[in-house]
Amino acid sequence: MGDVARLAGVHQTTVSRALRNDPRITLAVRERVEAAAAQLGYRPNPLLAALGTMRRRRATVAYQTCLAYIMRSGPARAILDAHLSGARQAAERRGFRLEPFVMDDDLREGRLDGILQARNIQGVIVGPLPEAHGNFTLDWSRLCTVVIEYSFTQPAFDRVVTDSYATMNMAIAECRRHGFSRLGVVLAQVVDERNEGLLSAAYSLAREKDRRIAAIPRLILPGWQEDAMESWMQRWRPEVIISSNTLLPSIQDYLQRKRIRVPSQVGLLNLNVDSDMNLSGVCQDAPGIGAAAVRLVIEKLNHNDFGIPKSRVTLLTEGMWHEGNTLAQA
Repeated sequence: MGDVARLAGVHQTTVSRALRNDPRITLAVRERVEAAAAQLGYRPNPLLAALGTMRRRRATVAYQTCLAYIMRSGPARAILDAHLSGARQAAERRGFRLEPFVMDDDLREGRLDGILQARNIQGVIVGPLPEAHGNFTLDWSRLCTVVIEYSFTQPAFDRVVTDSYATMNMAIAECRRHGFSRLGVVLAQVVDERNEGLLSAAYSLAREKDRRIAAIPRLILPGWQEDAMESWMQRWRPEVIISSNTLLPSIQDYLQRKRIRVPSQVGLLNLNVDSDMNLSGVCQDAPGIGAAAVRLVIEKLNHNDFGIPKSRVTLLTEGMWHEGNTLAQA
């Protein structure tokens, strides 16, 4: 570092700050330092950098170690709470404190922005939003931001998302393993859009690759429509209904009223099942997703990676099969 400082004509402390993207260092000086470091082949020692970060944090006041978790109330609350729980535990293990902020009529974006600035909270995690293409505006230039799932669309921040394509492939593979070939996908339109069409894409490609899977068209509903469900069931008679939390309660109620027994007459598979549910399906490991988001936002804080990234990073997580009791053997 001393050699880099002499070549760049700056103090050694300036080299350290410049290579950490410290906002106090001007762009011209940072570029001069980076050029000198590249010329000399200098690379920071990651262990010493981590130690320095820890020492700096211990010297700061408590509120600087607080991370914000921003969310809105919506469906699948248990899943949202699991994201928050995993994020909180991961933050505490790393010496941070995670505080949730629920945006509603009493806490709009302007007021929230003021609170974050007043408390000097710089690390922000945006939880999944109820809508398919959601967004809100804060002073992103002073924040290190990571979003969970696909629902927050603009600005394009680094994000941690479930691998929806792999989720559908896992669901289909388990149905085939259980001996079923007539697989019917029923999704709410908001769910299909929130996953950027990846669930539908995986289902369509799986049918093309495996001709043993019946060509049952997807049923995409803007909301629960019993007449549409009834017509679809009568025409295609699926052996398994693949859906998610948004429509599954209505589907279960419909099957019960029609006296269609689960799983002996038709199987049910949940693409986002909670591990406590009796439904068969794919568990997305919501706590693990929350923990991954915390690790990513802390990494951004360590590198002073504020604002909107030029090219966002998407971290994919894979779900796990949950056997449940709603998918029998054919």
